[in-house]
Amino acid sequence: MLARSTTVEYADTKTFHVRVTEAGAAIVRRAVRHYRLEPDFTAMRTTREASRPERACDRPGPSRSRTMPAAFEITHRDGGARRGRLRLAHGVVETPAFMPVGTRGAVKGATADQLDALGAEILLANTYHLHLRPGDELIARAGGLHAFIGWDRPLLTDSGGYQVFSLASRRTLNEAGVTFQSHLDGRAYVLTPESAVDIQMRLGPDIAMMFDECPGWPAAHHDAEAAMSRTLRWARRGRERFLALATGRGGDGPRPTPGQMQFGIIQGGTYKDLRDQSVAGTVAVGFDAYAIGGLSVGE
Repeated sequence: MLARSTTVEYADTKTFHVRVTEAGAAIVRRAVRHYRLEPDFTAMRTTREASRPERACDRPGPSRSRTMPAAFEITHRDGGARRGRLRLAHGVVETPAFMPVGTRGAVKGATADQLDALGAEILLANTYHLHLRPGDELIARAGGLHAFIGWDRPLLTDSGGYQVFSLASRRTLNEAGVTFQSHLDGRAYVLTPESAVDIQMRLGPDIAMMFDECPGWPAAHHDAEAAMSRTLRWARRGRERFLALATGRGGDGPRPTPGQMQFGIIQGGTYKDLRDQSVAGTVAVGFDAYAIGGLSVGE
């Protein structure tokens, strides 16, 4: 809500800092200008927000609760097609949904206000790229990714598993995880099923994806099977880490934001038998929901 306050003149407050005082007021800084927000700033709405058509994700009540558990309901069916409604911590997403990709926290060529006006109900950001720059710990200190980019609707973060495919020439992979050579400065960064969970908890999205191995195409059956089997082992490790942190058993590690979900990912390439095995194994782990991975990699 800070980026939507009528006190802030900038339409897109993608870079700002917040300091909350004992009185409840805050100082918001963009560039070198400062704005003081009164204690009731969370109730303010811009003229654009007040005049735009109401959407499901705008309605008050349980759908906007930051602590309500996520739920999915099917609202319409037409043969094999269906429409649904996914209730997340920061709002409601009508499915099927178009999810703009803001890899580094911003969609190229569009501001947060423009995406909002276009009706985007959820954005995607990437764990790997945000970990490299500006850093998940910095984002956590700024209040999480929602506050950092000025977006108060749902967010989903990819775990970095796609970069196992897209940055294949800059990484090495083993059972422990993946070591990437940064495209920015050449330094080595290691992602594991556990560290991907930690990073995403610092970012604070509504949906955090598990860390998986996404093989390219074409892939021989034995290669796809190896990647699928490793993804299942990583699924168990990632889920155990998520639940440990969520229940306070993770030591000094970060804690999930209220209502945060973790999705499992199905792999197996273009082989039905491997997909079936992946579905059974991933569902057995017990995630909050499941995604179909390994698509749009050349098949």
